[in-house]
Amino acid sequence: MPAADPAAAAPTAGWRAANPETHQARSVASQEPGAYTTGPLRIGRYDITVEKQGFKKSIQQDIELHAQDRARADLKLEIGAMAESISVTADAPLLQS
Repeated sequence: MPAADPAAAAPTAGWRAANPETHQARSVASQEPGAYTTGPLRIGRYDITVEKQGFKKSIQQDIELHAQDRARADLKLEIGAMAESISVTADAPLLQS
């Protein structure tokens, strides 16, 4: 079985299209297998951001939209830094006098 691609698209990732000039944004969640679609956006420039827990944030900036445009932004998620925590709980031994 081939190894999974760590930079593959991730379902249920949070996508956000934001216009930095107007401060308007639209957010959607990706579907299986990582595809997403937003409703109509106004003419202008947009920054696309995708985030998912356990992955690094990915951003594509300056996507310019004109009237009747259908833009496509393919972003890949890379596995983020892993944190490991170990907790040990034990009773202290009793002392004999």
